[in-house]
Order: sequence, then structure tokens, then C-alpha cells
Amino acid sequence: MLLAWLWRWSASFALACGLAAELGCRLGRHRAAWRSVANFTFIPALYLAYEMAERGASPLAELPWLAGGALAAWALHLLAGRRGGAERKPGEAPAFGLAFVCVGLLAWWAAANRLPGGQWLVWSAASVCVGGWSAARDKSWQRVSAALVGVPCGVGLGLLLNDSAPLALGMAAAGMLSLTLFRAYRPAFAVRSALASAHLTLIGGMGLARLLDVGAAAALVLLVLAVGGWLASPR
Repeated sequence: MLLAWLWRWSASFALACGLAAELGCRLGRHRAAWRSVANFTFIPALYLAYEMAERGASPLAELPWLAGGALAAWALHLLAGRRGGAERKPGEAPAFGLAFVCVGLLAWWAAANRLPGGQWLVWSAASVCVGGWSAARDKSWQRVSAALVGVPCGVGLGLLLNDSAPLALGMAAAGMLSLTLFRAYRPAFAVRSALASAHLTLIGGMGLARLLDVGAAAALVLLVLAVGGWLASPR
């Protein structure tokens, strides 16, 4: 609800999104499971807030969905804490401020220009802020290559289906759940990109914009990393 309210002021919206993304990275540095909790809180909050703000809907109408997302995040945290293993180990965190700068900049751009589906662009930056240059490059390639397969398939599927509110909602929900149904990230993201593009196509949006979001966000993160590394190198 806070993000939906802040969306009207692009600078405030950008600041909130940047801080949330940076917090997730810092938490993940202490324990990998904590970043999952932060992500499972930030993702539904960002997506629902942006969609509510775009439609001018009342935040109270979406309160059950927000509460459900928060409960799911805490459930994930409790289960991860009991299992031990990789979830208890420190995660790989990017350079301090990388997520804040990249996510904040794209959040400002999306809100200031009222970009349709701008939440995809914002989260695409947050998702590749995963470590140093090598880790970010590998994650970016995974996402771009998966989107190159998934997005065209999703656009084609959306053009074949008849537009209906239940079907569009089902596509959106399936897209959110797809990452939990696969162990490997690349096929999971390909399926998610396909479902997201099909959903955008069904509601009259530009499904191919999903591919542009993934590529632009990855390019920005890698550019900021490269510039930061160059500035920090001794001369």
C-alpha cells in the first residue's frame, strides 16, 4: 500500500524501491534464506502496488493479497530456518549500493514516465544484483537467454487465446508461481516469461516489452558494475 501511494511521486517511489532492494541484498549477505524472505515480500508488494497505481484502484481492495504474500514470506523463512544447509549459509551480495542505484533509477524512470508494466523493469534489475561481475553476468545471460525463448512463445499463446478476466488473472498467478516449480533457474524463467508475455498480450499490452525489460535492466546493472570497478581501480 505504501508503494502504491508513493507511485505518484516518482522520486519517493524510486527511493523506497531502491532501499527495499538494497536491504534484500544486505540480508542475503548474512544468510541466503533471508534474501528469499525479502524477495518474497518485495516482489508481491512491488507488482501489486504498481498495478494498483496504474489502475487507480483502492489499496484496501488488494489487502488480502498483500497479507497472503507476507504470510508466505514468513512461512518460507521459518521452513528455511529449520532445514539448515545452504539456506543458513551467507549468500553472495553485490557491491554496496549497486541495487539501490540500479533499482532506484529504473523505478524512477518507470514511475516518472508511467510505463505500462513498469514493475517488470524494476524487478529485472533487482534480480541480477547477485554478486560481483561474474555472477551478475551469468545471471543476466540466464535471464536474457530464457526470455528469448519464453517471450515469443508467450506472445503467440496470448494471440491464440480469447481475452477474459479469469484467464488473465490465471496467467498472472501462474507466472508468479512458476519459479517454485522448477529446480533449474533458466527453464523456470523461460516459463515465467512466457506466462507474463501471454498475460500482457491478453490484456492488450506489448508482450515483447518483457524481453526489453530483461535486457535493459541487465545492461544497466553490468554498466554500473563496470563503471564502479573502473573508478575503484588504482591509477
